[in-house]
Amino acid sequence: MKKLYDASEGLSIGKQVICALLACVIIICIFGGVFLAGAFLSDYYNDNRGWVITILMAVSGLSLLWFLVCRSFVTRIENKETTPVNELSAGDVEIVGKVKSVGESIISPTGHNCVYYASYWVNKIYTHRGNGESGGSTDISYVLVADNVRNSSFVIADESGEIELDLSDVQYQSVHGLWMNQFKGIKLKNPQRSPIGGIASSQYEEYNLKAGDNFYYNGAIGEFNYKDKTEISDLPPIIGTANRDKAEISDLPPVILKESEWTLPEIPAGTRKWKLEGGIIGNRTEEDIGSSYQKGMNISLVVTIILWVIVIFLLFLPSEIYRILKEIIG
Repeated sequence: MKKLYDASEGLSIGKQVICALLACVIIICIFGGVFLAGAFLSDYYNDNRGWVITILMAVSGLSLLWFLVCRSFVTRIENKETTPVNELSAGDVEIVGKVKSVGESIISPTGHNCVYYASYWVNKIYTHRGNGESGGSTDISYVLVADNVRNSSFVIADESGEIELDLSDVQYQSVHGLWMNQFKGIKLKNPQRSPIGGIASSQYEEYNLKAGDNFYYNGAIGEFNYKDKTEISDLPPIIGTANRDKAEISDLPPVILKESEWTLPEIPAGTRKWKLEGGIIGNRTEEDIGSSYQKGMNISLVVTIILWVIVIFLLFLPSEIYRILKEIIG
């Protein structure tokens, strides 16, 4: 099994060590600064107000950081001009179009008729720390049980033409910073008696593309290098048609693990193919994606302002009034 959100994946051992050391230094500096600020303010006010102020300032800093991150994505989306698909070249681009199927479709483990899907079976693990049932704390971690990525032939079409895209490097369960997932995904509790795809786990996640879906990508692309497909297994894929009645999830055949490169026999689409290398990707419109980042930016800004108003109020609050308020609050 593999833990999710492993930021060291794909890095050499030397780079992992350097990144770990830098992360430790940064964390030590941040916590050291917070501790010194809290100790200084506590001595200055001669009560625990100093620690309350320090914690509020630290949380407001995180909120402000998220505001800046969301603002950078909003600016990126607003300032990047959409590139017509017939004018694409290697580099940073924005692709806006519709998904168009070429040939037959495939059936995802949840029974959706699509041209591409990425599925993840995840276990949610609770770890209790401390003694006794009431003491200590509970940590939550996520472990990847299995994953499966499949696609048939499809193109992305806009008014200028059509292109093929290679999504094999897209990471939905990653915090590398290269990929920002804006898919309308499917997240379900995996039933124990009839697990999705025949794989037991506590949770199931799926991201898919269907014919007619919106497609948005803002990031880097490169030339796709075709490879010999003769090594791909001859086992038949799960194939569906547009008129296929949706089966119950428990009735669908189990997916086959460790074959994430399986595809239907590729049908030449007569278009150029590009490899996605990292960016914002989703099956939503550009307006929807921009609005989601704008909403996150507005919420984080409001939270930051409220926290700083409380901090300023506490800074100038007389000690006697603070003591009374503390007794009222309990």
